[in-house]
Amino acid sequence: MNKKILALSLCLLALTSISFAQGKRSASKSPALSAEQIVKNLYAAHKNEKTSPFTQIKSRASVDKFFTKDFADLVWKTNSSETGWNVDPLYNSQDPQITSLVVGKAKEDGHDGQYLKVSFKSYGKPEWVGFSVRRRTDMVWKIDNIDYSDGEDLQSIIRYSTDMEFQKLIDGDPFKGGYMVGTKLCDVMPTMNGMFHRVTCDGQEGFRLYATEGDENQTAYIRNEGKTKVIDKFVFKNGSEDGKFIDASGKEIKVTRVK
Repeated sequence: MNKKILALSLCLLALTSISFAQGKRSASKSPALSAEQIVKNLYAAHKNEKTSPFTQIKSRASVDKFFTKDFADLVWKTNSSETGWNVDPLYNSQDPQITSLVVGKAKEDGHDGQYLKVSFKSYGKPEWVGFSVRRRTDMVWKIDNIDYSDGEDLQSIIRYSTDMEFQKLIDGDPFKGGYMVGTKLCDVMPTMNGMFHRVTCDGQEGFRLYATEGDENQTAYIRNEGKTKVIDKFVFKNGSEDGKFIDASGKEIKVTRVK
């Protein structure tokens, strides 16, 4: 072989090797997707039935791409069940009509993870869905749970429908049932995660969410605004089915369990 041709070939080979090595270094240093981007990618994939992780029955990888192992197990199991999904998990609606969708900024959740909300309008009314996101040991973010404005979360909804013992625990909630709050009849229903209670009263539109707190002497069911300001609460001495309701002004109203 001509010496000039040989030298040129060696030079080109060296340049190709350098370029390949630089490409590998660049790829290895590419930053992991942020929590916000994972959620954005999930909504983009969900638009198409062929790519949505909530429709997969053959491609487990399409589910694991977005969710932690335990959460992915629940999603995969529901995808493969006879009933499937009763509502769209990303909108908490049976027939979503969505506009003005915005993925919010992720914030530290105090549990080595991040939390962010996706806001949108459903049939013209403001709504939101929340995402708990965890970072694995390989620094990749994965969605660990999805929760909703009505106090429910997707992991608990699935567990409630598939785990009879868990269902009995929630259905046996001592605060569940009917109450007279002054002259109003109110119905109390625990959420499927047991963290909140939805209270619906005569003459009121929708429901109010109450979180549970208390000690060995009494149990209180607190309604908060933005989880910071106490608006009103139910208070019961432990062991008693009757108690009192304290409204935002501090006024007390007798509460009696409907037999």
